[in-house]
Amino acid sequence: MIFGSRVDGVALVAGQVMLVAIGLLVLGLFPPAVGRMLLVPVTDRGRAHILSHALTAGAALVGRGPIDGSYVVYGERSRIAPTLYDDGVMALAGSAPLCGTAS
Repeated sequence: MIFGSRVDGVALVAGQVMLVAIGLLVLGLFPPAVGRMLLVPVTDRGRAHILSHALTAGAALVGRGPIDGSYVVYGERSRIAPTLYDDGVMALAGSAPLCGTAS
């Protein structure tokens, strides 16, 4: 039974490492309270209204995002997110790997 308990222990540690990695990934994608955000439309309605709603909510356009129809903006999540979520737009952290270069 020694072998079985060792395998269980390795599986437990591997599971914990996976949970930590997933948690860090989620935290890395969560948009900041204030700062750069990548806005990604996931519906046709979101694609049609993404810029008008973001700019009306006080966001400043930084540039196009790396995903078709996406934009990088700078602003306050609490002002931008509510109207965009209703229209089918996801807000992600605007980190350099996700956002690419400003254009």
